Amino acid sequence: MFLIYFSGHMGSKCLVTATFVKEVDALFDNFIGVTRSPDRGKNLPCHLTRITKHMEYWRSAVNKVKSRTFLNNESEPMHPPPSQTGWLITIDAVQHVWRKVSEERQFTFLETRNVNRDALENTLMLFVCTVVQTITHLLNGL
Repeated sequence: MFLIYFSGHMGSKCLVTATFVKEVDALFDNFIGVTRSPDRGKNLPCHLTRITKHMEYWRSAVNKVKSRTFLNNESEPMHPPPSQTGWLITIDAVQHVWRKVSEERQFTFLETRNVNRDALENTLMLFVCTVVQTITHLLNGL
């Protein structure tokens, strides 16, 4: 994505969006780990352990998530969307759970993909409910 920008095929306005997408992708990678060790190319889509970089990444990710400002159509700042608050809560909660289970119960890993599904599921459910409600209204009007 950044190669496209630096090659001149993407405008500077797209760089902000590209950076945001990259950061959100990294956040999701932290919570979809299905393997015990990192894959080549991406370090975080794996189980949380004492040697993985999850905790280090989350410390920096919290600051990025907190600093995001979302703008409305008039380029005015909006209230933070629920997903922004949700990410902050999720990161804090998973860090807390990991500290507890690794220290008190001697867990050697945590499957992060089983910890957080709420943000994605809630977003998809909102979309599905809106679509179903719209179709129901249309059908009732016939």
